[in-house]
Amino acid sequence: FSGLMSAIFTEIIQFFLIWFGLFLVSVMGIIEIGSIQEIFARVPAAYNTLWSTSGNPADNGMMISWGGIVLGLGFVLSFGYWTTDFLVVQRAFSAKDLRTARLTPIVASFFKMALPFIVILAGLIAYVLANDPKSGFQLLKDGSQINYDSALPLLIVRYYPTGLIGLGVTALLAGFMAGQAGNISAFNTVWTYDIYKSIINKKASDAHLLKMGRAATLIGVLLSLVTAYWAKSFPSIMDYMQAIFSWVNAPLFATMLLGMFVVWITPNGAFWGLVLGMGSSFTLYIAVKFGWIEGSLLTMSGSSSEMAANFWRAWWAWLICFGSTIIISLFTKKKPREELVGLVKGLTPIVETEAEKLVPYYLRPGFWAIASLIIFIALNIYFW
Repeated sequence: FSGLMSAIFTEIIQFFLIWFGLFLVSVMGIIEIGSIQEIFARVPAAYNTLWSTSGNPADNGMMISWGGIVLGLGFVLSFGYWTTDFLVVQRAFSAKDLRTARLTPIVASFFKMALPFIVILAGLIAYVLANDPKSGFQLLKDGSQINYDSALPLLIVRYYPTGLIGLGVTALLAGFMAGQAGNISAFNTVWTYDIYKSIINKKASDAHLLKMGRAATLIGVLLSLVTAYWAKSFPSIMDYMQAIFSWVNAPLFATMLLGMFVVWITPNGAFWGLVLGMGSSFTLYIAVKFGWIEGSLLTMSGSSSEMAANFWRAWWAWLICFGSTIIISLFTKKKPREELVGLVKGLTPIVETEAEKLVPYYLRPGFWAIASLIIFIALNIYFW
């Protein structure tokens, strides 16, 4: 537990470093160009809207349709990330009470909605400057391909004086370190307790598990170094991340959803459904990558962009896992209901303490969830 707390406090410090270190990039970019309205006026209309150009993939820069956004990104990948990504869920598990655990993802959603001010706006600023010959700003290239991931570091060099460049670089490193440390921590926890102790060595001592956790950490770091080179083959880091999520998080979300709400889902059904979901997702990726099938067949449109394929592959993986889990569960042995208490909704009583009942409405999770939803809807309408 102390290891988890140290990781969480480290991430809190890194969080503020990221925001303070990168926030000024967007501010100084707005000042140089003139205003946010001027930035939007100097980029294609498809770059500053969310939904109005999603009817036809050819009308937007990402070559995606509204179906892929709603089903793949909005439903499967987003819900899958917030509910099954162990890095996120582990933080909620460490909360002091149920109310705080519920508030964890809700509070995070506000910062998630504010993040585009750093990421997307900085990208638009880089686009405007790169297309202005007088600016002298050019993105780096990998051979003949533009390296879009170089936009933020180059903006830091452009706007920050020598002293602040150190802060900007520290902010970038803090972002990498926070993700790396959190994922490695989640990796060794899942391997050590959920797999090794539960299945392989049920009688393992704490000292033995500590050694196993350290070994898992080392292996996780080495694996991340290998996959970093693989990530370079993708158009951007976002394409790489969404591809990974479509293989893992998407089918896992189907398994978790059924396991949490359906009493008669069986262990065999969940396991083999998950295997089929992950296997089908990766198979579809390989099939499109090597040209065995057309990407447009996967996306059910004329678009075969990598991001569109990621979104639709996530949807198909979720659907395959969901359906196969149900079918296999119908023909395999079910667990007794008493063993599912605490795991399945409807069999698990939620006990609210007296202290939680006395909490003012403006400190309750429901209040902040509604506030987050209102802001989310407002942003979608404004950038429609």
